[in-house]
Amino acid sequence: MKLLSPSERLKPRCRRLRKKLRVGEFKEYGFSVDITFNKNTVRFNDAVDSLIEFVEINHCIFGGGGDQNSNNISGFICKFNTGTLTQDDWLKMKCWLEVQSWIIEFTLHDLQDAWHC
Repeated sequence: MKLLSPSERLKPRCRRLRKKLRVGEFKEYGFSVDITFNKNTVRFNDAVDSLIEFVEINHCIFGGGGDQNSNNISGFICKFNTGTLTQDDWLKMKCWLEVQSWIIEFTLHDLQDAWHC
């Protein structure tokens, strides 16, 4: 899909093109997440698996990862097929991250356009 500039996104278009380009009322949102975890508590692969399991249970997808030699995971979360994430989805992720004992700190970025960041 072509990346649209801000002025191109605001250009008047018919409903069919707005839907195809995912602009206007068809805009889809997701959010970025950065996690620092305790390597003494959990292995890198187990941390990523746990995150992905939670994301997939909520019908979302995680694009990202990290380095097995570090204790950081970062990526972007959006709906699995089509659709948009809401503030409720963001809050659900925040609550889940807060109760994970293996996470030292995390940053959950605001909802943003998943297609035209």
